[in-house]
Amino acid sequence: MSRRTNTSKTGLRRLQKEQCTLKVAAGKKPGEEGYLEGCAAHPVSESDFFNWVGTISGPPDTPYEGGTFNLSLSFAGGYPLRPPKAKFITRVFHPNISRDGGICLDILKNQWSPALTIGSLLQSIRSLLDDPNASDPLDPEAGALYRDNIEAFAAKARQYTLEYAIPK
Repeated sequence: MSRRTNTSKTGLRRLQKEQCTLKVAAGKKPGEEGYLEGCAAHPVSESDFFNWVGTISGPPDTPYEGGTFNLSLSFAGGYPLRPPKAKFITRVFHPNISRDGGICLDILKNQWSPALTIGSLLQSIRSLLDDPNASDPLDPEAGALYRDNIEAFAAKARQYTLEYAIPK
């Protein structure tokens, strides 16, 4: 058996386990152990466990509140030893999210650990919506507006949420 096949099998087993965990989390109530606030994910199809769709609801008291945002998650390339590729499908105005949906987040790059899960990744992305890092913007326009005029930034982010996000 080649190393690549073994890695794929390890990744598949891990993804199957995480799917079960996410299904259980979906049935939990706020405050219960294992509850994931405002996040969900599942494989695109039962025959393709390496490509998933995720959803994140906009955090309260942010310009993203009331919107649901879709993401694509790709687990090819050595998961869980290497991070998945995550990308917003829904347009989002945010300093750390590019116009094509790319996400600037340390755990999607050099801070990934096999101990992280799909749930923890989604929670980190949701936290990023609440707490942008304008010192390292992926979208220069959003980063500059966030740094220079937070009210104008919030208005534009809210406009994108109303225009592109799925209403909650």
